This record gives sequence, structure tokens and C-alpha cells, in this order.
Amino acid sequence: KNTPSPNSGSGPLDNKATRNEGAIEMFLHRRFHSFKKIKLEGFEKETLKRIRKKEERVIEKREKKPDFYVSLSNKLLSEFSASLIEKGMFKSISINLIKSNMDFLPKSYVSVILSTTILSFIASIFIFAFFIFFSIQASFPFIVADTGAIMLRVFSTLWILLAVPAGTFLLMYIYPMLEKGSVEGKIDRELPFATINMAAISSSMIDPTKLFEIIISTGEYPALEKEFGKIVNGVNILGYDLISVLRNSAFTSPSKKLADLFNGIAITINTGGDLPKCFD
Repeated sequence: KNTPSPNSGSGPLDNKATRNEGAIEMFLHRRFHSFKKIKLEGFEKETLKRIRKKEERVIEKREKKPDFYVSLSNKLLSEFSASLIEKGMFKSISINLIKSNMDFLPKSYVSVILSTTILSFIASIFIFAFFIFFSIQASFPFIVADTGAIMLRVFSTLWILLAVPAGTFLLMYIYPMLEKGSVEGKIDRELPFATINMAAISSSMIDPTKLFEIIISTGEYPALEKEFGKIVNGVNILGYDLISVLRNSAFTSPSKKLADLFNGIAITINTGGDLPKCFD
């Protein structure tokens, strides 16, 4: 009794709604199959791979444990090393340790130098005693007993007791300076390419601190990452203003070119200049 008659108004509306739903379903079906036929180019595939890798990246917490040898050297010689530093000795080591990004306090590194020199002196005593009683020759047997005068052998090998510890001390003393030169070379090789990217990014009027964060996130400049990381940490973690951090980083930078760049950025920000032109 309640069924509508064929001539009622609800019939045409239902048919129209059904036709609309069918059209929408057909449209979505065609769009889905058209998307499946799209072929990605090589560059697009690489971009998708990078996005997936970033999404799947797992953050691992790394805890640095102190080296046993460094810890032992600190326990035995830290007070003596600190007294030497207070007297004005090893000034160049303190600066080079900072510029070379070596994970050492000046007191710890001086303790390692002294302990290694002592060990090398002990080793030189054994080497000295060996050459008193034995000699080395090119033919077999390579090691033979020395039958020469004992006093002559003592005076001829006495230099070992001085040369081995002195050479060890000198090598460890200049190592931070050699490491600084190596880091400087790596930075100078990456800097021209990084400044091109920085100029392009800064033209979008982005916050200068974000500029360094973006360069770090690319992972393409490993040598510059440490220097830029100091700037980001100085602003975001320590709470210093960007200009002060840039000037301090310029002072401790191993590269003169990078120091000039930091000073230029600081001056440009302070005076309200055009930041993209700073990278030309």
C-alpha cells in the first residue's frame, strides 16, 4: 500500500542520482588506470627513493665513551699538564685542537703527549739494549750477535735514547696542526659549491639560521657540516644571537676562506644588507 506509483516524483530523482554515481565511479576508474600508466623518469625515481629513505631513517643515539688510554693519562698526568698550560706552555696546541675539531681538551691532549713520550723512552731503552748486543744485516740470518767493543757500541747507539722520545713528542705536538691543515683543505674544496646553494636559498628571504640547517640536511658537505653545526647549536641550544656565533666561528674556523664568509654574513645581517650578494 505504501509503494510509490510509477507516476510519482521520486522515481526520476533516484534514476538521476544513480546515473551521477555511475559517472563518478567511471571517472575515478579511468583516472586510476591513467595514473598507473604514468612512467617516471630517472630523476623522479631518484627523488622518490630519497624521500623513502628519509622516511625510513632510524635515529640512533650514540654515546661516546672515553678512551682507556686517554682516561689513564688524565688520571696520572692531568694535574701536571694543567700546571704547564697555566704557565703559558702549549698555547698553539689549544688553538689547533679547536680548529682541527679534535675531541680533546688541551689538558687531556697534553697528558697524552707526556704519557706517550714516557712510553717511547721506555721502548728506546729496549732498542738501545738490543743494538748493544746484536746487529742487523741484509743477508740471512738477519740478526747476529755483535762481537765489537762494548763501549764503542754503547756510544754508537746512545742517540736512540734521545731520538725516539724526542721524535715522538715532536710528532704528537705538531699533529693537531697537521690535522687542521687537512680539515682546511676539505672545507676549501666544498665551499665554492656550498656557497652556490646558499645564495639560491638566501634569495627566498629565509631566516639565516635555517640557511645553515638546510645545508646540513643535504649531507653533501661533510667537512662544512661540523662548522655549520656549531652555528646552529650556538643559536638553538646555547641561545646566543647569530651575529655573535658567526664571529666566534670565524675566529675558530680552520679555513681562512670560511672565516671570511662568516664575517661577511655577520656584517651583512648587522647592517641590513642584501644577503644573497654576500655569496657572490
